[in-house]
Amino acid sequence: KATVAHNPFRMVARNRLVQLSGQQIPPLTEDQSLSASVRSVIVSMLYGGEPTIERVSRAAGTSIRTLQRRLNAEGTSFSAELDQVRRHVALERFGGADISLQELTERLGYSTQSALSRAIRRLTGQTPTQLMR
Repeated sequence: KATVAHNPFRMVARNRLVQLSGQQIPPLTEDQSLSASVRSVIVSMLYGGEPTIERVSRAAGTSIRTLQRRLNAEGTSFSAELDQVRRHVALERFGGADISLQELTERLGYSTQSALSRAIRRLTGQTPTQLMR
C-alpha cells in the first residue's frame, strides 16, 4: 500500500488533467485526504527538484490559496506536510542504506548540511550522528 506513494509518476501531472477531461482527479492515497495526496506529490518532487507549494498547487490544478485553505480544513499546512515527508525520508535513509549527509541534504532539498542538521534535530529530537548509530 504505502510503497505506491513512493513511486515516481509515470506521466506529468498536468497530462492527467487532460486525460480525465473534466472528471474529478482521485486522491493518490487510500485515505482519500488531500494532505496524504500532497505528501505523495512531495515525495515524487524530492527526486526532481525542490518541492514547493507552487509546484504542488500546479500539479493539483488549483491555486496556492485554495490548496492552503483545503489543507487548513484538514488541520494541516503545506510546510507541516513537507516536514513530515522530509522526516520520514530522513529516518528511512538513516536507517537503511549508507548515505552521506551531503547526499541526504541534496535529496531532501536543503541548502546546506547545517540546515539539514537543524531540521533533523527539530523533527526527531536527535542529531544526524545519533540517528546514524
